[in-house]
Amino acid sequence: MSFISSVTWHTGENYIKFRKFLLEHYGIEYLINLPFDVFEDAYVDTGIYVLATKKKQIIKGCQFDKKFRITKIDKLEFNQIRLEDIKPPDYKIIISKGVQSIHSRIHKKPITELGDVSISAQGLSASRFKLYSKKEVQTLPFLYKGQGYRYNLIKNGILYADMSKHQNLVKFYKKQPKVFIRRIISRQNRLMACYEEDDLVTKKDLNPFIIMDSLFNPKFILALLNSSLMSYLYTQSSTIALKDDFRQTTLAELKKLPIIQVDSNTQDILASKADSMLKLNKECNEKKSKFLRRVSSYFGIEKYSKKLDSFWTFSFDDFQKEIYRLSKKKLSLKEQDEWEDYFNDYKEELTELQQKTDETDKAIDQMVYRLYELTPEEIKIVEEGI
Repeated sequence: MSFISSVTWHTGENYIKFRKFLLEHYGIEYLINLPFDVFEDAYVDTGIYVLATKKKQIIKGCQFDKKFRITKIDKLEFNQIRLEDIKPPDYKIIISKGVQSIHSRIHKKPITELGDVSISAQGLSASRFKLYSKKEVQTLPFLYKGQGYRYNLIKNGILYADMSKHQNLVKFYKKQPKVFIRRIISRQNRLMACYEEDDLVTKKDLNPFIIMDSLFNPKFILALLNSSLMSYLYTQSSTIALKDDFRQTTLAELKKLPIIQVDSNTQDILASKADSMLKLNKECNEKKSKFLRRVSSYFGIEKYSKKLDSFWTFSFDDFQKEIYRLSKKKLSLKEQDEWEDYFNDYKEELTELQQKTDETDKAIDQMVYRLYELTPEEIKIVEEGI
């Protein structure tokens, strides 16, 4: 029997019983995950499946690149998925050959899961709280405006949330080291984990993780979560992580991320790199915000464009064009000279900071590869897979 359906059942937590039943009583011959937009009116990612009445020890799986354009399906290259590699309790069916190989290698090492060393909760909706403009009794700061990115949490607006009826949640948001993982997967296929130590309640798109095991440095965990390896393992093991419309994480799947057990000295080395990333990102964000505030004030731009958000990657001519598009204000020759010097100073500083950030990020990736003992071939798979 063959059919076309959503791909969610391959890994989704709501389909565990279905996968277990299917694998124990029947068989799967073929799994073919299709690209986006094969069916124009379908708002789900789809696949073609061929089932058998008897168990199959080998499942043939094919996964198209999501942006690939197809007109017909023939001459497919299949990966072989061994039934013995689909393990309880989740019974996830992972087509990617690279993920199978890396998972197999990783789980031969001393590994614990993120959920075993932390407590966590889903982010909270602002509608659940009474909010105040200033601190009151039994309130905590609430991130009213802002967002979490890789390493840094941007705070653009703070209100105060009444926690008197939510005392059971205070432990996730009180003053202590916290790692927040953003619910949305970036378009670069990356997990986004940020760090905070002060009292802070976040919106529903940021999930708090409190590292409870004293053997693990929270900033070591932060570096692992932001590594290319963790993003690759998560996105390639979850069908909802790479959806076309709303790619996201789930708390249950995040808790399954494999955390390597290493000594405190090794953790401290990686944690120091995470510290560097926090400082570099903070400095970069402060400089960028200062420049954009000046632009907003001088040109009367109330809301600058997403394009202008990365102004230091522009030439001065492109910067002028974008400013004119937003403000309709044309600079005099004297103003152009002044603004060109001002622009180029910031461009140079931010470009240098970005280079340092990229270098540190790559150094963290290399350290994580060594900790998990990936081969050069597996590293290549990860680098090409995100």
